[in-house]
Amino acid sequence: MTSERPDEKTSPSEASRPPSNSITKESLKLLRETALKLYEAGYNIVIVDCDKKPLTSWSSEKRVSEKDLKKLLKDPRTCGLAIIGGPVNPFDIDKNGNPLDITYLMLIDVDDPRLLDKTFLLKNLVEKSVSYRTGPRCPKCFNKHIDVIEPGKRFRCPLCNIEFNIDESPRGVGILVSVDKTLLEKYRLKGSLRQGSVELLINNYQLIPPSKHKTGISYEWINEINIEQPNHGIYSLSDIELETLLKEIGYLRDKEIVEEKIERKETSEKTIEKKIEKIEKPR
Repeated sequence: MTSERPDEKTSPSEASRPPSNSITKESLKLLRETALKLYEAGYNIVIVDCDKKPLTSWSSEKRVSEKDLKKLLKDPRTCGLAIIGGPVNPFDIDKNGNPLDITYLMLIDVDDPRLLDKTFLLKNLVEKSVSYRTGPRCPKCFNKHIDVIEPGKRFRCPLCNIEFNIDESPRGVGILVSVDKTLLEKYRLKGSLRQGSVELLINNYQLIPPSKHKTGISYEWINEINIEQPNHGIYSLSDIELETLLKEIGYLRDKEIVEEKIERKETSEKTIEKKIEKIEKPR
C-alpha cells in the first residue's frame, strides 16, 4: 500500500518556525534517536506531523532511504514516528536486505481498553508482546474525541461534559505481532481490518512511542522493542492463536454468517434454475 502527498516547498521563515505542537527539544532528540535505531534494525518507518499525516510518500513494500529519513527528521513539522506493517521487517529479509515475503508485521490498535478484560488472548498479547499506550479516553464513556483544556494534563469530554486529568484517563493500546503470510491468506486478511473497537493493520502504519499525541501527551511503551531479544520481543502468532484472536474480536463469527447467507442464496438460485428448466423442458 502506498500513500502519496504533494511536494511542499518550505520558506526560510517556515523552516525556523517551531513545531505546531510545541514539542520540546528533548522529545525531538529522543524521537530522532528512536527512529534511526529502529531503521538500522530493519523496520519500515515513516515520520508524521501532528495530524498523523506522513511527511513523505510511503510503502509497505519498500523503505525510504536512510538519507531521506535523516532529512525528514529535521523537518519542523516532525511530531511523530510511525511503524509500517507488512512484509518489510527485520525478521523477513535475505542477505541483501530484500524482503522474503514470508513473515508479516501486524499492528493491533485497541480503541476501547475495556475490551481487554473480555478477551483473554488480546489481553495476554499486551503482556507478552511489544505494546504501548496511545491516546487518552474519557474515564466515564471512553470517548477518544476529547477537548484539550491544558495540553498533556487536563481534558474535557464533549459527550459527558466532564473534566478530568491525565492520571484519571484510560488509554488506548497498541500491540505489535508477527504472522506468517500463509495464515493471512488463509483468513483472507489484507490491508486493514476494523472490527468494533479493534483494528488490525497489515499494510498500514500506526504511531508508536515516543510520538506526541494531538492532546499533548506522549505515546508510552508498556513493553518496548528490544533489539537484543529474539524477534525483538515481538510475539509470533500461531494458526490457532490467530484464529482465536479473530474469534475474540468477532471477525470470524461475522464472516461465517456472511458466507452462510451467500451459500444459502446460491443454493436458492440453483434450485430456482432447476425448477425453471423443468418447466421449460418440452414434453
